[in-house]
Amino acid sequence: MGEPGAARRVVVSILDNDVAGSLQLEFATYPIGEGAGSRSVSVSRSGGDASGVTILYDTNDGTAVAGEDYTATSGILTFGFGETRKFFSVPILEDTTDEPTETVELRVFSPQGGGTLGARTTAILTISDNDP
Repeated sequence: MGEPGAARRVVVSILDNDVAGSLQLEFATYPIGEGAGSRSVSVSRSGGDASGVTILYDTNDGTAVAGEDYTATSGILTFGFGETRKFFSVPILEDTTDEPTETVELRVFSPQGGGTLGARTTAILTISDNDP
């Protein structure tokens, strides 16, 4: 023991028990009409709500072609504490060609910050033609 009245130092360790959760595309399909402008795509998180969790996303040609039918999109989504849903947008390009419904592959990958991939890492964006 030290002298009476002497200051004592106590070390306290705080363990982080926040769970990052599982990230995935919320739906299997995301429909949109050709003249609608852009489609919002939702990525959901379940099983945790820690901060600093990120995931990459991108689009890939299906029957739709980037630069002709839609604008290729990629980026990173960052989930803060308590956030369970984030969105990215895919711009749809208007044309005057009569064509069947076209598709774009949506993908999420490479989670960081303790997050894991959920079951739905890919989904399909369907673009319905609006030309007569």
